[in-house]
Amino acid sequence: MAELPRCETLRDIQTLSGRQVLLVGLYQQVDMRMRPKPPPVYRGHVRENHEGRRVEVTGIIHEESPAPPEMAAYTTGPVLSPVERIQPAQ
Repeated sequence: MAELPRCETLRDIQTLSGRQVLLVGLYQQVDMRMRPKPPPVYRGHVRENHEGRRVEVTGIIHEESPAPPEMAAYTTGPVLSPVERIQPAQ
């Protein structure tokens, strides 16, 4: 299997948008609710606790989040979707 391109910066995201990559960075959960009140609500694909740790994530990087198939609010920043694998960084 060919080695995936590493994606670590915004410039990398812009260059590699639409391709399968190995995204490397600090894992940080974000409470995306419009009116967050304690306790925070986190949802996602990760089952392990990676909070505050450097991770390597395999998936397709997009410079802008694709629009959902149904009318709904969504974020417009960079996104890695689908996430294929996440592990501690080596």
